[in-house]
Amino acid sequence: MFGSSELGHTLTFCFEENKLSSYAINCISVTNVCSSFRHIVLELISPCLVYLLRNLARDSLGSDRINKKSKNIPVVDNWNMWLFISIPMLIVTALLPFLISDVDAITMNNTDFSLTVLDNWAYTDQEDPIASILGVGPSIGLIPNEFSHILLNASLALTGNSIKNEGAYSIFALDRDYPYRNIPLETYTQYNINLSAVKIFSQENTTIDGENAVKIHRSPRNNLTNIEVVDYYLVHNSKPYYIQYAANVKDFQKYLPEFEQMVKTFKFMK
Repeated sequence: MFGSSELGHTLTFCFEENKLSSYAINCISVTNVCSSFRHIVLELISPCLVYLLRNLARDSLGSDRINKKSKNIPVVDNWNMWLFISIPMLIVTALLPFLISDVDAITMNNTDFSLTVLDNWAYTDQEDPIASILGVGPSIGLIPNEFSHILLNASLALTGNSIKNEGAYSIFALDRDYPYRNIPLETYTQYNINLSAVKIFSQENTTIDGENAVKIHRSPRNNLTNIEVVDYYLVHNSKPYYIQYAANVKDFQKYLPEFEQMVKTFKFMK
């Protein structure tokens, strides 16, 4: 559940013991679609390259032979050269994300937003009638599988104390703690900054799924010194949302790119 914490928001992982093993399987065991796709792409590109090389060699030997008298260096036809260079580059550029990515993903949906979760992160999706009555969610909480030992506590609140020695986590959520709707983004942002004294390392305006957002890199709350936090604040359809990444300083840079990758997949459902 959400509430005041060292970092401003708290998310509780609530798993029944008999569901924990199936949860882990659902989070980690994903069909390796991306890997198969990469093999298919490489199979398609290889014959294209062979074909282009063969035609390039044929044209070079057939029409651009060395002039023995002038001893000119053979010149390859410009059109063939452009084809040889540009077509493979266009193909590889278009498919580069699929070729270099070694991490598969799962797309999560709730009534408010969708998110593509990398499969090396465990997650919980809080969206049910009881949670709504209690003022929780919809929300998605995530933690890298490297720190899955933290989940041995089936009723764990993800706060600064849970990662004070190591670890990282992230929360994507509708902010039900904030009671107002149809508020300016600047007001909502300043409200969060004023929750307690923090040091702002950087602040910038950005967009998420077409909505204006504010990104803040800051220190944690309550004088924790070994944690760093990145917050995104945004307002959509009059409702305030926040996205948070918190990590121990020794793990902060390691998982920050993966967090930012997931932020780019955040989409509103309506």
